[in-house]
Amino acid sequence: MMLLLITACTMCMSFTHKDERVIIEDRPLTWDDYQGAPASSGLSVALTHSRIELDSVTIASDGTIPKFHATCYFMPGRSWVDKKFLSTCNADESAHVLQHEQTHYNIARIAAAEINREMNTFKYTPGKIAYQADSIFRTLSIRLRNVQSAYDEQTSHSRKYEQQDKWNQLIATCMATQTLPDIPRF
Repeated sequence: MMLLLITACTMCMSFTHKDERVIIEDRPLTWDDYQGAPASSGLSVALTHSRIELDSVTIASDGTIPKFHATCYFMPGRSWVDKKFLSTCNADESAHVLQHEQTHYNIARIAAAEINREMNTFKYTPGKIAYQADSIFRTLSIRLRNVQSAYDEQTSHSRKYEQQDKWNQLIATCMATQTLPDIPRF
């Protein structure tokens, strides 16, 4: 089995309680989902950590028609919110930042769907399947990283409310098409 992995926000290297992963598709994130310890930098009030794993690969008996399945996981032990922020902000501020974090997770979910689509519609060359699949995965992981970075940069980590609203609308549209956006110039 081939295992390919991309990580949004930070890199996971070993399996610990922090590496627990869950699939959250049937509801929005809540602050209760954030179980990790806040970073000491003080630059952010929350961080959403997600991981996309290519968790199953099936290759036809003739070795030519692979089927892939990528899953986007939320990582509760690596996702965190500053408890001081939660205790001092009002409900609107909390909801605004949580929506920013939800959008990070939605971007990763879109990337997983796009990985599934691209990897399962590509016309592979016998003998080059692993190389070609890895190339698709890496290309989309770079796009994911670039979209996540542009999102934080353009919204100033949720501080630019108008930009945040534009990104929320863009990603809601992308959730419907299951395609990562080109980086917008709002």
